[in-house]
Amino acid sequence: MFQRLLFSLLFFCASLSHAHEDPLSAYFVDLWTSHDGLPHNSISAIAQTEDGYLWFATWEGVARYNGRSFTLFDRNEQTHMQDSGSKTLVADANNQLWVGGARGSLATRQGKVWRPNASAPGLINHVLIDHNKNLWIAIESLGVIFRPFIQEGQYGEDKWLIKDTSAYRLAKNSNGVYAGTANGLYQLTPTSADKIDTDLFNRATYISTGINGDILIGAENGAWRWDGEFVHSFPSELSNQKITVVEQDHNGSYWFGTINKGVARLSGDELEFISVEDGLPHNRILSWFEDIEHSIWIGTNGGVIRLRKSLFNTTSRVSGLIGNYARTLLETSDNRLLVGTNSGLTVMKGGHVDPTTPPSEGLSTLSLANKKGGGAWVGTYQKGLLSWQNGVLQKELDDKSGLPTNQVRAILEDSNDNLWVGTTLGIVKKSPDGQLEHITKLTHGLYDDYVMALAEDETRPNMGWYRFGSGLLERQSVSSSEFKLTGRRPVCVWLLPRARLRLASHRPRHRSI
Repeated sequence: MFQRLLFSLLFFCASLSHAHEDPLSAYFVDLWTSHDGLPHNSISAIAQTEDGYLWFATWEGVARYNGRSFTLFDRNEQTHMQDSGSKTLVADANNQLWVGGARGSLATRQGKVWRPNASAPGLINHVLIDHNKNLWIAIESLGVIFRPFIQEGQYGEDKWLIKDTSAYRLAKNSNGVYAGTANGLYQLTPTSADKIDTDLFNRATYISTGINGDILIGAENGAWRWDGEFVHSFPSELSNQKITVVEQDHNGSYWFGTINKGVARLSGDELEFISVEDGLPHNRILSWFEDIEHSIWIGTNGGVIRLRKSLFNTTSRVSGLIGNYARTLLETSDNRLLVGTNSGLTVMKGGHVDPTTPPSEGLSTLSLANKKGGGAWVGTYQKGLLSWQNGVLQKELDDKSGLPTNQVRAILEDSNDNLWVGTTLGIVKKSPDGQLEHITKLTHGLYDDYVMALAEDETRPNMGWYRFGSGLLERQSVSSSEFKLTGRRPVCVWLLPRARLRLASHRPRHRSI
């Protein structure tokens, strides 16, 4: 066997090809504890049978979950379990479930029928059924035994492959069966056990199989990956962690359970942690499982959680947004999404930050509007009116070139190619020939100079709606200076067909005009 360590850089270069995943903050968290029907809060193992049921191993029995409630199966004549304390669950073909645990208890359930199996001489930590239906059993403090398959429900005599050490987990790939033990990682055959020669870790407390057949290893000094020839390291942030679980999901991301730091996920080159502060019931992780719907189940010392994609995804600074205070959104004609925040402008496409995001750190954005011919108008807090196109921001108007103030809170380019700019000191209208007109309470009879929204009623040419800090006004025509107060302190405005306007005010009712 080879003893080699490849630099983490090689691992990260390969992992960059993994599909981008939403941040963990975008997942919805469901929690179940003994208050919700679990028999015990320590979840040693999780499995899902072909009929869709989820199963949870605890020290008070096995709980089956149907999506609404739990059913308990413990030590009794029906289950043939010799002890309620269960440590491992393995779903097998033909809707079969293996249940192993204390006192060497080993039972199987197929459909609604439970069957006993010859017990092991100690606590069963894990079982594995190989490609030839042979049975392998990892036993606490004793080692690994092999039972050759004879026929359905019948196995040959036990054969010890590893003795006098704790065996924790078993895994298989196209090269054979592997065992994680207190003495390290072993590759097994029905007649032999060969230790993987490495001094990078001593105890292999958890092993599993990656999607490409690699053996993933959790140890007291971090996580590792064995590709059949080389041992690869995972991120250095994990090197001082006791890893209790290491698994890989269907997207290629790696998940790591720790003894007291919660759960970590490595997606590409980004390592994220979640702990009790993020919804975990306990920071000690005992088990992990991905169900057929690709939800992630995590068993802890304080209950089990499910992480699932929520109906709404959160985009924040963690995922590349330039600021967390998002004030305004705009979809452009090329299917990009502009996000104006208190810290600048972010361009997104397909749910991810687009490379055309311009350098705008510190550019507090208040308003956005589509620009004829492509691009967008950008209203800011301190820089006036800008235009954005093809990833470039350009100055258009400010307090030195015709605006009464640099606070631009509303923008409208109407059907006659007039540009309307709403500020905190009135409206500036820019005609197609470039002439500017300042419309205020004093000069044109506006109800208020603090303009917060502008909209053109396309069903009635030359009609406009303007939202002010203290009301909603209808302008009877673009050329007229007469305005009509039609509401009081509206929050949202909808333009409806046939020249009707619906609005919601601060008062708890809707009004149609």
